[in-house]
Amino acid sequence: KGAAWRGLVKAWQLPLILLVSVLIAFFDRMNISYALPKIARDYGWTVAQIGSYGGLLMSIFYVGYGLANIFLSPIGERFGPRRSLIAIGILFSIFTMLGGPFGLIFTALIVVRICLGISEGIHFPMMNALTKRWFPLHERSRANGLWLCGLFLSMILAPLVVVPIIEQWGWRGMFLVLG
Repeated sequence: KGAAWRGLVKAWQLPLILLVSVLIAFFDRMNISYALPKIARDYGWTVAQIGSYGGLLMSIFYVGYGLANIFLSPIGERFGPRRSLIAIGILFSIFTMLGGPFGLIFTALIVVRICLGISEGIHFPMMNALTKRWFPLHERSRANGLWLCGLFLSMILAPLVVVPIIEQWGWRGMFLVLG
């Protein structure tokens, strides 16, 4: 009975770990929204440029994300969901940190944002694949629901975490801290 209980506890650790990875990924994804006023001030943008360049910084992430989701998911599946998740966790941390020093040049910041999107693009497909392998059909929706809570938690916690980091260390420092 003890071994079965330990196995059950170990299985349910997976969605909790995935929840944390979603939380971190969404902090990396949303941070640009909170940093945009400071970025605009540093670059000296007009109100029109804030809309244009800020929109570009936010949307370019999703271009990379969407393309990776479509074209890299099969490669991630062949590499294995667990190894893929470890690799993309490392990659999206690196690309987030690069936003700090590369933020000095707007074009470089755009390249970093698209690379961040590409690195996160297979995050959800690999988490789904891993959950499918670890949980029987009758428990899978509960496991998926648990790690998906990371998305909603990030929306609640991001302003409480990211904004003070920006205030303390600046928007470039925020990229380093979150990375």
